[in-house]
Amino acid sequence: MSRKLFLLDGSALVYRAFFALQRMGLTNRKGEPTGAVFGFANTLHALVKQEQPEYLAVVFDPPGPTFRHAMYAEYKATRAKMPDELRAQLPRVRELVRAWPCAAVEAPGFEADDVIGSYAAQLAGPDLDVVAVTADKDFYQLLSPHVRILNPGRGGAGAVDAVLLGPDDIPAKFGVTEPRQVIDVLALMGDSSDNVPGVPGIGPKTAGALIAEYGSLEAVYEHLEDHKAGVRKKLEDHRESAFQSRDLVTIRTDLPLPVSLDSMTAQPPG
Repeated sequence: MSRKLFLLDGSALVYRAFFALQRMGLTNRKGEPTGAVFGFANTLHALVKQEQPEYLAVVFDPPGPTFRHAMYAEYKATRAKMPDELRAQLPRVRELVRAWPCAAVEAPGFEADDVIGSYAAQLAGPDLDVVAVTADKDFYQLLSPHVRILNPGRGGAGAVDAVLLGPDDIPAKFGVTEPRQVIDVLALMGDSSDNVPGVPGIGPKTAGALIAEYGSLEAVYEHLEDHKAGVRKKLEDHRESAFQSRDLVTIRTDLPLPVSLDSMTAQPPG
């Protein structure tokens, strides 16, 4: 059996835990908020208990802008400011990861997505399966026989079970069959959460149908005369946006790996 490397999208999972447990008002004896730390600790503990990974790391977004902000100044500009209660807990989360002990990884100027993508592309193979622990749909572009997504689900009243996703799950999500085509679908439909513009008026269903029929973003534009007038005009008016959006949603896979695989050997909590 292949060994497994689990890479947690730390920043996204902490954010998710914060909002899931915010109403509980969890604090420590000093009155400091702890809900995000508690929720993330539960996720990490459940993962280790259920999956028993050989290798494990938590990947964080670095502070400050990334290369995508340099490419497009409005990238993520519409996101609400991080709540002060969440910001105050981030050092505690990092302290938790160090104390586990568990490898903490980040790369200045690049998002956690790019770090995870680089590990997946460069290390995954017959002897090592890489599992990205995240709910981010962008990771579908990385899927392969040896790269999977583990959506950790959530508890509470609207509980959702964890689910392991692979290449066979791409058609149901995006209407295409190849991981590389996911990038082109995302380029057309955009992403409001990251303020990636895409082609306004082209939603997920239309984007998936276009890429499924023509195979790529280039081919969609090479056959503009085939499209209905309304779709053709949207594509024509926003050609530059479509290709820029593709650059923004493409997860980098060529970064130097900040931490060796041996340094990610999973250990029980200390």
